[in-house]
Amino acid sequence: MSQRILDRLNENYHLSENDQVIVTYLLEHLEEIPQLSSRELAKKTYTSATTIIRFIKKIGYKNYSDFKYHIVLMLKNMNLDNYDIFSGEDILSISQKVSQLENDTIQKTKDSLNQKDLQDIVSSIESQKYVDIYANDTNSTICYYAAHIFSRLGIFVQVYKDTDLQINHALNIKNNHVIMIVSKHSRNPYLIDLSQTLLRRHIPFIVFTGQNQNRLSQNATYTIHTPFDPQSSSIQEWVFYTSLKYIFDLIYSLLYSMSYEKTKKYEQLYDQIFFKNL
Repeated sequence: MSQRILDRLNENYHLSENDQVIVTYLLEHLEEIPQLSSRELAKKTYTSATTIIRFIKKIGYKNYSDFKYHIVLMLKNMNLDNYDIFSGEDILSISQKVSQLENDTIQKTKDSLNQKDLQDIVSSIESQKYVDIYANDTNSTICYYAAHIFSRLGIFVQVYKDTDLQINHALNIKNNHVIMIVSKHSRNPYLIDLSQTLLRRHIPFIVFTGQNQNRLSQNATYTIHTPFDPQSSSIQEWVFYTSLKYIFDLIYSLLYSMSYEKTKKYEQLYDQIFFKNL
């Protein structure tokens, strides 16, 4: 597994001998990387701090802090190739892969979340009560799911999947709604332009994306990363949707806990109305 990841990185970034030593160490010590300084990593890989900085810039990171925050998630994502579905696989093999993939995806998402950012996001939603989401295609379907479950908490979500509505909303929205942008690849030019519009208008917004380095995140107030590697396999879109649903479920659960008594009373009233004539 580690050799396959090393080969892929070498193919994409033309790694030097020192780079390969660094990658090998990263793969074997993923959990300790966030605690290491660049000098400590250089010492452990028998290289230099200059070599470390050169390496992280080669693979697309701006600085060492940015690298530490994202590299573990990136390398873990590449391990998801192990769950590819092949022609002729039996039911037992596929069922094991599907269940393990969902578990691993949720665990990787959980590990990558910034707890302070998540708490800030939840507090903002609880305070504002209104959430507007820009999302296209299947992404919007997951967001409609969020709209349904959040409404049980008295929080109302509007999903904008049409480009003209997204543009008009970004041009007119006041600073009293929570704005979210959902994009797997973060390459949609309209969404990038909308993020710049929101930034110019000083409207805070949250980006949900599967890409570590992208222009949407550069403009965002908060970014939540999900496991997603578009080069690795045909199951990656499913991984993104599983991760996105988990994040919405997590936000819902935190909000539920914050207003537990109020929500329980609301649920009783809802059930009285909904089941009255059934």
